[in-house]
Amino acid sequence: MLPPMSVLTSALLIFGLRMANITLDTLRLMLVVQRRRALSALVGFFQALIFVLAFGTVLQNLDSPWNILGYAGGYAAGILAGMALEERLAIGFSHVRIVSTVHGPQLAAALRAPPVMA
Repeated sequence: MLPPMSVLTSALLIFGLRMANITLDTLRLMLVVQRRRALSALVGFFQALIFVLAFGTVLQNLDSPWNILGYAGGYAAGILAGMALEERLAIGFSHVRIVSTVHGPQLAAALRAPPVMA
């Protein structure tokens, strides 16, 4: 049996807020690693704001297991969404320096070529 619509609406709101919070957390972490201080602070501000809203809603309605499930589910979905976002933005790229006196042009061409999907 499904709970009343207001309970489901609250749980879905918590789910969405928590998912956004964790997605922003992943993005903020990547920005910190890249030393983008101002942008990581701005993302952190919105992350904290969303966290307070989501957690406050859960604490107001601790008698509803749906809200707790929404909170935990949003956390898990946020991890997946954050990983997908980071993969799309490619913020966590690596810097590789290769020095070769013989194969320079061939290495440059191979590194610039699109990746081969297996």
